[in-house]
Amino acid sequence: MTKHLALVTFVLPLYFIVNAQNPSTFLPKKPATGNVKDPILVVTGKDNGVVDEWSMWFKGNGTYIYQLCTIWDGPVGGTSSTELFALRGSVQGLKIGEQLQFYVASGNCSVTGSDENSAETYSIGDGLFETVYKSPGGGYTRRDKPPVSSSDLPPGAFANATLTRTTTGAVLKIDGVPGAHCGEESLYINSTSPTIRITISNAELATWDKLEKTVSNSGPGMDGNGTYSYSVTVTATLPDRGGVEIIGCSELGVGEEIVVTAKASKEGGTYRFWAEPQEMFSIKSNGSSATLRGSSPARGTLYVEYTGADGKRAEAKKEAACVNVESYNDGQKIPQIALFDIDGKKLDGILKVPVEIKPNNAADLLSYIPADPGVLTAVGLDNVVTIQGILPGITTLQATTDCGLNAGPALEVEVVNCDDETIASLERMKKAALENLVEATNEMQRVAGSPEFEKARDELVSSTQELLAKAALTIIANGKSPTKVIDVAAEIADKGAALSEVIASSNPEEMKDNIGKTAAGDSFEKIIETQFDEAVGDLCGKSLSAIFAIDEVQKAAKKFADNMGEILKHDDAMEGRMENYEQAMRNFDRISKRLNVCKAGTEKPQAKEQPKSDPTPKPSDPKTPKEPTPKSEPTTDEQPKTSEPTQTEPTADDEVLVDPEPPAIPPKQVGLPYEPTDCGCEKTKDLTLKSADFSKLGVGMKNLGKCVENFRSTSLTDYQLALQEISQLTDSLSSTLKSDAETFLVKAKESKPRLDGLVLRVKSYDKTGTEFLKTMEKCPESVTTGMEIFQSVEKITVESLKLKY
Repeated sequence: MTKHLALVTFVLPLYFIVNAQNPSTFLPKKPATGNVKDPILVVTGKDNGVVDEWSMWFKGNGTYIYQLCTIWDGPVGGTSSTELFALRGSVQGLKIGEQLQFYVASGNCSVTGSDENSAETYSIGDGLFETVYKSPGGGYTRRDKPPVSSSDLPPGAFANATLTRTTTGAVLKIDGVPGAHCGEESLYINSTSPTIRITISNAELATWDKLEKTVSNSGPGMDGNGTYSYSVTVTATLPDRGGVEIIGCSELGVGEEIVVTAKASKEGGTYRFWAEPQEMFSIKSNGSSATLRGSSPARGTLYVEYTGADGKRAEAKKEAACVNVESYNDGQKIPQIALFDIDGKKLDGILKVPVEIKPNNAADLLSYIPADPGVLTAVGLDNVVTIQGILPGITTLQATTDCGLNAGPALEVEVVNCDDETIASLERMKKAALENLVEATNEMQRVAGSPEFEKARDELVSSTQELLAKAALTIIANGKSPTKVIDVAAEIADKGAALSEVIASSNPEEMKDNIGKTAAGDSFEKIIETQFDEAVGDLCGKSLSAIFAIDEVQKAAKKFADNMGEILKHDDAMEGRMENYEQAMRNFDRISKRLNVCKAGTEKPQAKEQPKSDPTPKPSDPKTPKEPTPKSEPTTDEQPKTSEPTQTEPTADDEVLVDPEPPAIPPKQVGLPYEPTDCGCEKTKDLTLKSADFSKLGVGMKNLGKCVENFRSTSLTDYQLALQEISQLTDSLSSTLKSDAETFLVKAKESKPRLDGLVLRVKSYDKTGTEFLKTMEKCPESVTTGMEIFQSVEKITVESLKLKY
């Protein structure tokens, strides 16, 4: 529903006036007479609105007194209405098009509505009003503030009504129906906020002081729902020159002082001040001013009576109060206002503190002012003050009246990142987390330092070196000269190929020729008798020698596999222990970080009272004098300072988490077969003391073991079997050669295909063995580095953790 505020706020400066003829262009510099009395409009009105479907309604009535504006409300250069009227002498004397502007100088209005809502507006000074709104759920009081400097325009500068001279008389326009200045929708529902237009004839202008005009209307409400009706009566009178008013604030705390002044429309008389109830203030009068001192909490009325030189009396009154805050939080200590909880989550930082106020109905007269608004803000409603913490620090909160005077003791409030209970809980959690971290560290070191693991760790390096060294001997051996390198497998293959060629000879002459290729100069008989025996025996000896070497490689491979299995078993255990350690480290580091943030800004500087004003009241001083209000706590002479946090506070929405920070172990490059398809130690990764790196190291070691096992079970074993078959074949041929040369040649030719196959298998091993040694060339160094990472666990010590934190 659209809110129409014109009805209830038309005394505010929202006006527009267009002067058809600017009087300043033809007015003489001095008025014709000094005895002209300004006209006054008395506007009495009532209105009501109803929305049946919502069961909502309101009824209002009131009276406004309009006086001439003292300052022109319009384009620069216009003449004020008081000057124009003084020049013309009467309303009837205005020229056609000239305009008088009026402002609401005083009045009294009330309104009631559905749901037991109500409001009342009454004068507290020239053009100044106070509105009291009441409802079952609470209420409030709004008060206009008087101008405080020469640059502030007075209420008389803002027009609320205009009277424009016409050929037939005048047109009077009034902004709205008199009503309470309340913005609550329920108290103006369905109002159409009309502008009242009244036509005045020349005859009525001639008898201005007897003018009385009434306008009324009724129809649909502002949204077409329900009804709205109003009635306005306008009368014109001459001003009462015997009036008096009270200027100044009259709401004090107990023991506070303030000066008020009375102003009469005619000077030269005497003034008398008093209050009801009488015990509320002690009053010291000094002519037209009086010094009020709060004595006893009460809400009442301040009066002044003015007796003029002619003996006529006039009286004025205004609301007054003596207020005191008796206690906060039922006299108990104010809890700390925490900004974060134990999990590092942002809290709303709000604390509601009950307040005992005397008199009981004076809560609406108080404001709560922090000495350091950067630490907290505070809002009072009824007998509760709601405090919103902003930044860590200690400051004081002072209850003050609308006059700015203290009403009771200052309240010390501490805003903290975390309260003492949370800090104590975090201290206990930190201690428990450290114990868990120490236990995880000890358990990790127990596994890393077990005799079985240390033995396997040390022997894996040596067994890797031994495996490769012995495998190399089956492929490469030193010859007679240091520079001659003979491939053992290749040599066996060559010997076997030579024997195969000899056997392949189809007749003695061809055999002789073939043998001559490898043993030139020997006779056929000698070849038959000795060369076969030598060739077969040499091949047999070479194969037997290689078989012994291969057996050593098999043993080295088994030892490597056994050590690798032990390492992998402990690697799994180490990875689990490292995960526990890292989790313990994360918990400990997170709790430590929270604790550090919680403790930031917990320094406790002494609270200080607000600056003291001059204890000696000076009636002529426009500032409000007051004596210091006694404080409930000893204070220093300086303003409270906010404790600056030493660390960055957490973000509004999250707990503080940090990565674990074990003792720094620089990463090392470790070359291992990290992928299942890899074999060898060419590909490297940077690994350090982390569970994730332990996992990578374990995968690499496992793949390395598979690589060695694959070589052992295929190439090495096949080579071993081939050597065994060569040995068996040559042994059989050798025995036949010694017994029957003819049979030997037959048997040798029959064995040739088998011998050729064995030669191919030997050559295959020569190739695969060479490739294996090449890919495994860097593995001893990589295995050594990997074992050093396991060994670095021992560098984590409980003492270093305690020192770090």
